[in-house]
Amino acid sequence: MAKRPALGAALKAAAGSKAVPKAAEAKRPDPAALAAAANPPEERRYVPPPSRNGTAPVTVHLSPEGRKLLRQLALDEDTSVQALMVEAVNMLLAQRGKPEIAAP
Repeated sequence: MAKRPALGAALKAAAGSKAVPKAAEAKRPDPAALAAAANPPEERRYVPPPSRNGTAPVTVHLSPEGRKLLRQLALDEDTSVQALMVEAVNMLLAQRGKPEIAAP
């Protein structure tokens, strides 16, 4: 079943309004969009900072409360969550008799 026209457009047409309904406006191509399609932007590639060379991400899922506590601890100690996590992993490795990892 075909969609009925908008009531506002029908009222304007009945009143003899020369205003263009929004549906007709949407069909016109946007000059900026046409220019962007003709000249696509150069592909940007993510370049990690040098401090991340030779490292790999490790993800841990925490409850929202745990995440908030960890962030607050980092704030209280004027450090980063990254530094706290490296410290925690080093403590765990030392406890298990394994060599520690490098500092952040």
